[in-house]
Amino acid sequence: MRNGASLSVDPPSGSAYNLGPFPSRIFRRAAVSLPDMLVRACWLLAVLFARPVAGEPPVAWPPPSGGRPGQSLLKPAQEVPGAEPLDALRERLFRSENESDRALAADRLVRLAGPEALATVSEALGSPEDRVVLAVVKAVAWNRDSRFVALLLGLLASDRDKLVPVLTETLASLEGSIQPLLEALQNAQTSLVARTRMLAVLGRTRSKLAVELLLAHLDHPEEAVRNEAVLALRRITRMRFTSEEEWGAWWAKNKMRHREDWLDDAFDALDRDLASQEAEVAKREAKIRELKTRLLTFRLEAARKENGGRGEAAVLAPLLEDPEYRDVRRAVLEEVVKLGRERAKELVPVLIRGLSDTDLDSVVAVCATLGAIGDERSVEGLRAALTCESSSVRKEAALALGKLGGAEAGGALAAALSERERLVLLAVLDAVKMVKPRAAVPRLRELLSAGDNREDVVRGAVEALGEIGDHAATADLIAFLKASLGPKERKARWTVANSLGKLADPAALDSLAELLSDEFPDVRQEAAEALGKIDDPAAAAPLRLALRQDKDPRVRELAALGLSRGGGPDAIPPLIEALGDAEPKVAVAAWDSIKALYKGDTGRMESVAAGLVAARRGAQAIETLTTLVADPALATPANADRRLAAQRQLADLLVEAKQWKEAYPLLQEVEKRQPEDLLLKEKLAACARELGEYDRARDLLALLLGHEERGSAKWYGRQLGLLELRVKKKEYTAALREAKDLLAGAPAELREPLATLLEQCQDAISREQARKDAVKARLNEVLAVYAQVEPARQRVYEKEVHDFGRDAADVLLDVLRSTRRDLWPAASALLGSLTGIVKPVGPDAAPEQVEKAIKNWQEWLAKPR
Repeated sequence: MRNGASLSVDPPSGSAYNLGPFPSRIFRRAAVSLPDMLVRACWLLAVLFARPVAGEPPVAWPPPSGGRPGQSLLKPAQEVPGAEPLDALRERLFRSENESDRALAADRLVRLAGPEALATVSEALGSPEDRVVLAVVKAVAWNRDSRFVALLLGLLASDRDKLVPVLTETLASLEGSIQPLLEALQNAQTSLVARTRMLAVLGRTRSKLAVELLLAHLDHPEEAVRNEAVLALRRITRMRFTSEEEWGAWWAKNKMRHREDWLDDAFDALDRDLASQEAEVAKREAKIRELKTRLLTFRLEAARKENGGRGEAAVLAPLLEDPEYRDVRRAVLEEVVKLGRERAKELVPVLIRGLSDTDLDSVVAVCATLGAIGDERSVEGLRAALTCESSSVRKEAALALGKLGGAEAGGALAAALSERERLVLLAVLDAVKMVKPRAAVPRLRELLSAGDNREDVVRGAVEALGEIGDHAATADLIAFLKASLGPKERKARWTVANSLGKLADPAALDSLAELLSDEFPDVRQEAAEALGKIDDPAAAAPLRLALRQDKDPRVRELAALGLSRGGGPDAIPPLIEALGDAEPKVAVAAWDSIKALYKGDTGRMESVAAGLVAARRGAQAIETLTTLVADPALATPANADRRLAAQRQLADLLVEAKQWKEAYPLLQEVEKRQPEDLLLKEKLAACARELGEYDRARDLLALLLGHEERGSAKWYGRQLGLLELRVKKKEYTAALREAKDLLAGAPAELREPLATLLEQCQDAISREQARKDAVKARLNEVLAVYAQVEPARQRVYEKEVHDFGRDAADVLLDVLRSTRRDLWPAASALLGSLTGIVKPVGPDAAPEQVEKAIKNWQEWLAKPR
């Protein structure tokens, strides 16, 4: 019934009843609960009435002693098709000298049904010949047949020691042996030898049912029994307890748990013990390495002191070959690298000898060190290391040769491209990328054409071909590209595009242009970058298309950059269009390409400037025109008109961008060549007004006013501009008067601005008068107090004067013009503090002295600050 086998029973009526598949565990539990007598009765009935039924093998029921109740239901015997007669099998079992022949006969007898076969097997188990018994016992074990457990237990208790190992393993493998074993061990009459052997069998059954009985044997008077019980418990539980108390405590906690949980606990405990031991060993080894490393440091320091900062090589050379320092060989090699290339070269012969060391980890470290030193003498040794049986050594040797470089290293690496180990071959490919030997090209091309299914290897070969830069590989790369069109080959296409870009071969233009329509953005990006590296006008067309149409901003950026190489005049319009791209990086790349295309070409710069102005790209147009104006080629008399046009265009853009300071000198220079241009004068007036040159702006506006028809809208507009300038100069009273005069006859569209200007002037006059009155009142208080206090208080009033600013100066000048001679010293002192012009005016000062001082202060106040 194991694994849901069908159970067929042949009743007296001759019809077969199939009980169907039934889980063995559930059936076994049910069978265990059946009374023993009932099971024995069932067996007798089965033996008496068993008849063969067509298509259904009859069940061979075991004798009552064949195992625990119901055990026999688990393994029905089978009728062997085409079986030999029973007498022939018996003859072969008892008489044959051939071991295989006996084993085959025993196996067939065990599998046969019927009382005669059972009797023959039982007779064989009682045979005095060990070879016959062994053949049957092995057949029983092979068939997992529990019908003969009682006989096997009898043999186990006998003095036939040669049979004990096979009997032990056989009984342990039979599920029906556990209950008889437990019953026998509970019998006080069981001999010491039999008890010991049965305990060993129980331990090998790994059955939880045996634990209680084994624990009971822990206090047995015989030491051999106790020891065997402990061994059995350890086999079943995987625990390693040493005392009866520990076993009892453990069983109390775990007897309700499944045995699988015991094993998990045991394995966890073993893992913890093992980890603890390994940690302790590692700790001690680390401590030893630390002490050796410290000793190495001390020895190196002592050598430096004795030899004026040198002498390390004399210390390191013997340590590189000392087996006692093998565990810190890496530390020694690190010290070698620290010496620097020149000083470490004297250790190269020792390091080369280290390549033949039996410790492969040490050889790997030596290869890395030789690569770091970079001495050509190590090429032969590293070439030999490429044939080492260790893949780690071959890998590190290849990388070291890559760092060394040179023709010899390149030849060795080219030969190593026949390497079969993937990781080593990848290292060789990396080294080839560094050395770039042309001798490797044929083998690399073979890797592409051979259809190697190792993607990383093929990509490495493609990258190496790109690094070497041999145009002979272009056709192979294109062929490989055409074979890599699926979504899974995305990385392959990316790598090929990258390598074709490094080759910069015009023959690859069509293939790269096709990649610009790839479904993956990163492939298109690499294709755009590769096209930009090819110095061929034919590369510009697909790049222009990608710049205008590709949805990926990085592709557009790379396309814009690529057009800087061979884009030509046709690239300027799409690049100017790209200046308005939503992605700032694309706009920056387009502008960089535009500058690269017109660099040194004055004519192209003029057309670019015109295009930028038309596209209203003010910032770029200003930069281009600024460069154009400064171009020496336009400074000649023959190109004076072209330069003037560029200056005028640049000035207009600067005014539009409100860059007044930069536009003003340009406009002045252009005005000298075009003095009759009224629009130019208007822009000059705007610049002068914004820069605070109100007098110049007023003169220009007055000039423009003379060219307008009196009373026209433009004439009034000019007048309004002049009034605004008066307001800028704070000539509020004059501006108010003139605004009133203009308001009467102004057109309707100017009445509102003039009215607003009138209000501004009135408000400004009112605020100015109120401020002056407040300042005057406050200063009068200050001056009155100042005249009565000692000079030490002067700083207080100076600060207040500074807080009032220019208005305070005006009031102080009014004081000096008044008849308050007692306040003249204070007013002159405060004016000196405010302006830095010290002109003391005493109460008895002459009128001429006072006027001269007032004039000096007025000049200072008149200057813009």
